[in-house]
Amino acid sequence: MPSSVKAQRRPRFGHPHAFKDYDDDFAIHQSMVGFLHDIWKGAPKDSFLFVATSDPDGERWREHAISADKMIVGLNRFFRAHSRWDCNLYFCPNPFSRARRRRTFALPSRLGWCDMDDSDPDAYRPQPNHVWETSPDRFQALWLWDARHDVSEAEAFSRALAARHPLFAYVPSGQDMYKPNVIRQLLSFLKDIAETGETAVLIIRHLTKAKHDKAIHRGGGSMDVIGAARSAFLVCEHPNDSSTKLVVHIKHNIAKRGQSQSYEIYADDGGMATLNWLGPSDITIDDLISSEGGTPKMSALDEAIQFLRVFLKNGPEATTKVEKEAAARDISEKTLERARRSLGVVSKKKGKSWVLSLPDEE
Repeated sequence: MPSSVKAQRRPRFGHPHAFKDYDDDFAIHQSMVGFLHDIWKGAPKDSFLFVATSDPDGERWREHAISADKMIVGLNRFFRAHSRWDCNLYFCPNPFSRARRRRTFALPSRLGWCDMDDSDPDAYRPQPNHVWETSPDRFQALWLWDARHDVSEAEAFSRALAARHPLFAYVPSGQDMYKPNVIRQLLSFLKDIAETGETAVLIIRHLTKAKHDKAIHRGGGSMDVIGAARSAFLVCEHPNDSSTKLVVHIKHNIAKRGQSQSYEIYADDGGMATLNWLGPSDITIDDLISSEGGTPKMSALDEAIQFLRVFLKNGPEATTKVEKEAAARDISEKTLERARRSLGVVSKKKGKSWVLSLPDEE
């Protein structure tokens, strides 16, 4: 589909052949009107709603106010004057008290909004009520609330959802995220926001597919990002257990790196994802990204923990037998003891000997 066509190529509105040559434009016109009507219905009659246009290249932004009490008429007039063939089309989900789209005029809303970009719409919790594709593999979504919320509450909800996006989702189209001057400008904006709001900024970025000897080189985009950060973490799967995730400290400017932490994500009875912290892990960034092409390896403690889980999964075993088997696997007594404490292994006397068992078998 072309982003724009010359006016003479498209039949004028009202012509007998209007819309017939353009993949049923009339049906699409009506669906757009119906879509916005469903989103905006319930807006105060004396309020204003906004649509906007830009040229196909994104230039010449123009906003158009529509009276809520004449919504259908206003939308039909707008779509007749601004074809999807000639313009990029936009809308604002919130109503305003005046015909100016300013925060001070924004009215309480029953809609939460998020620009998902290229993230997975199914990964959001709570699930959105409306999702639409704005361009190939890029999405926006709305959440419908039972009651109206003021501007601050609506913005906080949208910001919390937007926090899922990686940093480079905000790099303007056509800009190179590997160019220092592009990223420095973006980081400068974030710095101003942090100083104004007296808050910290959490930046999310994806890993590159290429392997590197150093963890700080694994993140996408310019090295200026990791250079500006005071502290950096890698979130990844456990190398030997995909159900366990790790948060690994890879950089800190003012103190030594902290110990890695592990967690799991499971679904409760209602299907809601829940995060459960499992505790410290001895795996370091050096274990995860080695000089042999990024091949993960298991730490001594995690190897001992895995051994105990497997060896004791069928029930209690004699302590001497466990220790003997651990020694055969080059697991030291000290590491085995740490693994026992980490797992919460139970030690009980059975007759004249001691046995070990996993805590859920006590």
